[in-house]
Amino acid sequence: MFTGIIEELAVVYSLSRAVDNARLIIESRVCGHDCKKGDSIGINGCCLTISEKKGRYLSFDISRETLQASDLADLAQGDKVNLERSLRQSSRVGGHFVTGHIDYTARLLARSQRSDFVELKIGIDKGYNGFLARKGSVAVDGVSLTVNNISEDSFNVMIIPFTLVHTTLQYKEKGSRLNIETDILAKYTYSLLRNKARGPSSFPGLDKPFLSEYGFT
Repeated sequence: MFTGIIEELAVVYSLSRAVDNARLIIESRVCGHDCKKGDSIGINGCCLTISEKKGRYLSFDISRETLQASDLADLAQGDKVNLERSLRQSSRVGGHFVTGHIDYTARLLARSQRSDFVELKIGIDKGYNGFLARKGSVAVDGVSLTVNNISEDSFNVMIIPFTLVHTTLQYKEKGSRLNIETDILAKYTYSLLRNKARGPSSFPGLDKPFLSEYGFT
């Protein structure tokens, strides 16, 4: 579990492709300092496990499914990536709960300068537009952001100067591919409502008695 608050811009040392998997090695001068083999690291929003550590060099084995579902396959030596260590139980949640499981990859449709801020217009996969809402949360390449506006096929986010400088979003131009993870709370809410619509034989669903029973109201 992550929060979408990026800790480091790390550098890709190598990406070795096989038939149906890959090995990624990154150079991490911050997050790599106190992590170990087996730890989970968020790389551009993808939850990956450290398979080997040699000094500040961290190795990750990437499955075919992750390569197909994310933009990690596009990486090359020297590219910058967003890094975040997994959330500790005692940590503050500065962004929102991010699982590191990518829903879809989207194209950056437009990039506009707004004074010191940058506005990004990002495409929506129609299977996920129900999980995005104005003023709701979304993770873009692992960065926790707020949805400013939403339409049938796109949504807009505003990037503050600090986030721009400290993440790979500073390098993204029109046409760039981005990893998108929608809010997990929206997914669970959708699942509960869908189950309720199936009738009384299914899970009770999200209603006032259910919320009261479990202490939400």
